[in-house]
Amino acid sequence: MNLYTILPINPLEYKTEILKLWERNHSDIAPLLPKRFTWIYENNPYGTPKCWLLKHNKTNKFIGAASLIPRRMYVNGKPMMAGIAADMMIDKKHRTLGPALMLERAVIDCCKKGEFDFIYGFSPPAAYTAQIKAGFKFIGNAIRMVRPLKTASIIKKQKGKTVATLFSPVLDTTLQIIDNFTFITKSFLKPNFSCCILDHFDERFDNLWHKAPKNGLIIGERTASYLNWRYMKSPYHKHKTFILQDKKEKILGYIIYSLIDDKALIYDIYAENQYSILLLNFIKLMRKTGICSISFTLIENNPLVKHLKSSFFLKREAPLKIIIFNSNITQSFLNWYLVAGDKDTE
Repeated sequence: MNLYTILPINPLEYKTEILKLWERNHSDIAPLLPKRFTWIYENNPYGTPKCWLLKHNKTNKFIGAASLIPRRMYVNGKPMMAGIAADMMIDKKHRTLGPALMLERAVIDCCKKGEFDFIYGFSPPAAYTAQIKAGFKFIGNAIRMVRPLKTASIIKKQKGKTVATLFSPVLDTTLQIIDNFTFITKSFLKPNFSCCILDHFDERFDNLWHKAPKNGLIIGERTASYLNWRYMKSPYHKHKTFILQDKKEKILGYIIYSLIDDKALIYDIYAENQYSILLLNFIKLMRKTGICSISFTLIENNPLVKHLKSSFFLKREAPLKIIIFNSNITQSFLNWYLVAGDKDTE
């Protein structure tokens, strides 16, 4: 008799069992889990996720689960349906390679049957070995790009409190002078724009999405309806959207972010081409707000990296690795436009 059985299920019919499993494995965020289920499993604009439960045959209990969350992506301008590998978990005493492989192979088989064009995921260290062994391919590391606005805490960690007290005011002033000079220079070249913060996404975001070039990219759809679901309905954080617009109020670009303590966490950046102006204005606002640093997690070959570096963002390591199943779309000339907001969690 096999120790475990994989059951493909409709998650809406097994909501109670899934939530019990989630709560055992994510007790630290238990109050959020029913809201997460409603958000992703009941209200996803692309349909109900595919889900598998892992049953321990001896006890007849569900001890593991995995899901594929549907997401429309564009590959070199062509629409495709992707699945985000998500919510893979196994109860602690069953966490061996065998049960993990059973779940991962069930997920991959779904793609082999043609239910998704490809699968991608942000793989944590604990899951990476099983996912690679099951057939996923590594396509790049996640990196964290950080823009310090106040340097005291950074210097304190590396050099101590005394050095931080002496040198952080000088460095902070230098950074601000550089920002102001760059801002004046860039603004002179592009004078007819304004910025504001929105709490919703309107049809102007559709216009930006349809107009911006997609050739050479693998990128997730960013329509107003998707963005409203992904960020305005998220149970995790309150999101804000900083926009750059022209004198006719056409959106030239946006940054979606949350404020956590004294830090700004970016989830998405998208623009027609005015990335430098967009970032400079956002940095200026965050400095005025009193934010100490801006952080943005994304795949290492994202075209945004060059714009972030030109705005003095510093590269930091991130623990996640980006994986994919379906080698047909991994052509070397395509760049993966994957960012923090393309994950299934925050």
